[in-house]
Amino acid sequence: MSADLQNRFNELIAAVFNMDVSEIREDRGPHDIQAWDSLGQLNLILQVENEFEVTFDIEDVFSFFTVGDVYRSLLNKVRLSDDE
Repeated sequence: MSADLQNRFNELIAAVFNMDVSEIREDRGPHDIQAWDSLGQLNLILQVENEFEVTFDIEDVFSFFTVGDVYRSLLNKVRLSDDE
């Protein structure tokens, strides 16, 4: 499941930030994705929440500094919902 989740997530990141999927790496963030400003981050969070039917807490949002941070939080939320 996580490979499919990773692919869907990467496609969403590419769409939100108008970039090619091949450019996405887990260490990329606002420092090297030009569209990742405060509005871009808000859009990213909303899109991830809608696409994957999760809700991020404010603590989660303040911990998002890279693509990998967002993905790991998403993965944790998906795993928690699978356990319920």
